[in-house]
Amino acid sequence: MKSIIQVLEKSSTLLAGICLLITMLLISADAVARYLFHSPIPWTMDVISYYLMVVISYLAISDTFRHGDHIQLDLFLNRMSPRTKLISDTACSLLAACVFLVIAIGSTLSMIESFQADEFLTGYVNWPVWLSFLPISAGSALLSLRLIHHCSLLLSSGQDASLEQPEEA
Repeated sequence: MKSIIQVLEKSSTLLAGICLLITMLLISADAVARYLFHSPIPWTMDVISYYLMVVISYLAISDTFRHGDHIQLDLFLNRMSPRTKLISDTACSLLAACVFLVIAIGSTLSMIESFQADEFLTGYVNWPVWLSFLPISAGSALLSLRLIHHCSLLLSSGQDASLEQPEEA
């Protein structure tokens, strides 16, 4: 299970990184076209805001958790006993898994509904709405899978060795 999750995380993070690179290139090309040729690329902001930013945000979310880079309020954690930390981490991870599973299911249902209704976002190009939901569904489902796996490891061995510990600031 761990290796499947890691392959999915690496693939989704790679895709998010590629989309980040494409975003930077599109913004640069749009700026050059705007200031040198007085003719910006009309669809640039649409594709970035409708698709690329969604991919960048959601497909990297599970790998971000694995690296320990999500925001964590450790004001109380530092004062907890190891057992209380374990219980807190397990409960919070399970709750987060449920929340992101609801997001994954809801966005999948919205994606199917949008596809069946043949919905498009208006702009310079008519962009299909359902494509915006795809990375939300995939990223949320992957994070839920990672969190459930994390909880199972915490409950079975008391730790999750697959997570990287964040560096202290």
